[in-house]
Amino acid sequence: MQPPVLSTTMPFAERAVEAYEKAYALRGTNGTPNRVKALRRQAFETFQTLGVPNKRSARKIREAYKYTNVERALRHGYTFPYFTDDTRLVGADLDPFRIPDLDAYTMVVVNGVYVEALSDWDALPKGVTLEGLREAFHDYPDLVAQHYGRHLQIEDDAFAALNTAFDQDGIFVHVPAGVELGKPIHIISVIDADTDAVIQTRHLFVVEEEAKATIIESQVSTTSGAKTLGNYAVEAYVAEHGSLDHYLIQDEGDAASQIRASQFVQETHSYCSTITVTLASSLVRNNLALLPGAPFCDTHLLGLYVAQGQAHVDNHTTLDHAAEDCESNELYKGILTDKAMGVFNGRVLVRRDSQRINAYQQSAAVLLSDNARNYAKPELEIYADDVKCSHGSATGQLDAEALFYLRARGIGKRQAEALLLQAFAGEVLEEIKVEPLQDYLLDRVETRLQG
Repeated sequence: MQPPVLSTTMPFAERAVEAYEKAYALRGTNGTPNRVKALRRQAFETFQTLGVPNKRSARKIREAYKYTNVERALRHGYTFPYFTDDTRLVGADLDPFRIPDLDAYTMVVVNGVYVEALSDWDALPKGVTLEGLREAFHDYPDLVAQHYGRHLQIEDDAFAALNTAFDQDGIFVHVPAGVELGKPIHIISVIDADTDAVIQTRHLFVVEEEAKATIIESQVSTTSGAKTLGNYAVEAYVAEHGSLDHYLIQDEGDAASQIRASQFVQETHSYCSTITVTLASSLVRNNLALLPGAPFCDTHLLGLYVAQGQAHVDNHTTLDHAAEDCESNELYKGILTDKAMGVFNGRVLVRRDSQRINAYQQSAAVLLSDNARNYAKPELEIYADDVKCSHGSATGQLDAEALFYLRARGIGKRQAEALLLQAFAGEVLEEIKVEPLQDYLLDRVETRLQG
C-alpha cells in the first residue's frame, strides 16, 4: 500500500474530495476510455452534491438511513490510498478463506485490485472471460461499455457514486451465449491494510443468452489493528434464458465496516438468485436492487445475518417488477445478541401494466439478549391489479414452547438453543446449491454463534 495521500484530520467528505483531486483524477491520463473518465467525473460531482447521508440530507435519503448512522463508520481517520497488484500476500495467506472441497475457478482481489499471481482459473470453457475489470476496459471495450455504469443507480446513492469515482479494479466475468460453467467462480476479496483506509472494489458480471454461471464472493480481511471501510459496487446482467446463482459471504472481522451497492438486471425467461450471509463486521449496509425487466423472470433474494457485540447490519433491498408474468421470492433472517442491531427494509415495486406477478417477501429475526434490536420495514408498492403479493415480518426470542419440548427430552439448554438457531438459519442456508459452500457456511454460522 502506498503512503496516505492526504491529511486524516478532515471530515470524511473533504478527505474524499482532496484525494480525488490530488491523486485519483490523474488516472485519466493512463489510457482509461473517455466514457469511463466522464463517468468518474460525473460520479464524483454526484458524491459532492449528495454528501454523506445524515440528518441534513434530502428526505428520501434520510428515510433510507433512518436506523443507520453511517457517520459512525466514518469517524476514523481513513485515507484513500492508491493500490497496485504488488501485494505482500502469498498463496498460503489465503488458505483460511478457501472453502474446503470446493472445486472452483479462483479470482483474488487484494485491496480492490485483481492479483493474477494469486488466482487460478485454468481450463476455462471456450469464450469465457475472467480478468481484472481495469484490464477489461482495454481488452473488451465495446462489451464493457454496454454494461459498466449502465445499471447501477448513483443519483441517490453517495457511496455508489464514490465507488464509481474511485474504483481501481475488480473482476470482470463474461459467460458467452450457450455456455454452462461446470464449476463455480470463487472471488476472494481481501483487505490487507496497515493503516485506516477506504478500499474501493468494483465487479461486473455478464451472463449471455442461455448461459449459466455460479459466482461466490468472499469478502475477508487479514488486517489487524487498523480500521477499514470497504466500499463495494456490483453490476450483474443476465440475458434471455440465462441463469445466475450468486452467493456473498461478508466476513471481514469486527474492526471492518462495509457499504455495498449491487444491481442485478434480468431479461426474458432468465433466472437470478442471490444469497447474502453476513457474519462479522462493525457496520454493514447492503443496498441490493434487482430488476426483472422483461417477462417470465424468476428472481430469488435471501439473506442471513449474525450480529454480536455492537455490530450493525442493515439490508436494504429493492425488487422492481418492471414486466409482466414474473415471480420473486425474498427471505431474510437475522440472529442478534449483545447490543447488536439489525435493519431490514425490503421494497417490492410492481409497475403499471406488470400484470400476473407473484411476489413473496418474508423477514424474521431472533434476539438473544435484551439489548439487541431489529427493525423491519417491508414495503409493497403495487400499480397493477392482477398480482399475488404478500409480505410478513417477525422479531422475537426463541420459541419457548419449542425450547421446553427439547429440554423435556433430556437436551441441555445450550444444546437446545443451538438446535433451534441452526434450524432457524437453515431455512436460508439450505437454499445454497453448492454443497461445499453450504457445509462451510453451516460451520461458520455455528462457530459465530458459539462465540
